[in-house]
Amino acid sequence: MVRQEWNPWNDLERLHAEMTRMFGLGGFAGDEPEPDFPRLNVRRTQENVVIEAVAPGLDKDALEITAVGDTVTIRGQRRRDTSVAEDRYLRRERDGGRFARSVRLDTRLAPDQARATYQDGILRVEVPYAPESKPHRVQIAS
Repeated sequence: MVRQEWNPWNDLERLHAEMTRMFGLGGFAGDEPEPDFPRLNVRRTQENVVIEAVAPGLDKDALEITAVGDTVTIRGQRRRDTSVAEDRYLRRERDGGRFARSVRLDTRLAPDQARATYQDGILRVEVPYAPESKPHRVQIAS
């Protein structure tokens, strides 16, 4: 089961990002990581935790994945489209900038055995469970 800690500031960050996007406000919004990108699917198998992130159009070298203890973090940066002048946009929902997403799990992981692939805009990260997190059968002595 994925454990998500509630952070009241996330709601304010989302509100700020939406207000900035809706009203075209400047400021420092582009410098802050986007809270909901990339969208994630997180599931477990018998041996691994599998995280799939929808991140189209990124260069794999712009992605950084870290796994520590029970947490996996995906960081990166999307390039801004500079081929169109800012004043020519009627609507702009896709923007560039930094992003970071962390997933905290309810079990320890083996980060040194993690694997990641990026194909067709989908980042797939597989992290095995730490040996101490796997169930062990206990023999009953007579």
